[in-house]
Amino acid sequence: MYKKNDYTVRQLAEDLKTNPRYVSMVLSECYGMNYKTFVNKFRVEDAMAMLSNEEYDSMNVEDIGTAAGFLNKQSFFTYFIKIAGTTPLRYRKNVRG
Repeated sequence: MYKKNDYTVRQLAEDLKTNPRYVSMVLSECYGMNYKTFVNKFRVEDAMAMLSNEEYDSMNVEDIGTAAGFLNKQSFFTYFIKIAGTTPLRYRKNVRG
């Protein structure tokens, strides 16, 4: 569900049959992050896997961000740098040699 760029904490709470406040509290206390960062961490991890895989060589970095669930380039780059510590393009170059 995290690949859906419009999937909200409210929808997650409904899927888990609880309330958004409880979901937010659990994410904060157990994972040390808010919902947005939690979801974007999974998206960045997917993007990293795609950037590492030759099957995705025909896709540009922005398209990989969209495929991973990011709504726009700015959001993708911001969270990728925050989580991976580098830009998506540098990451692709470094893992591919």
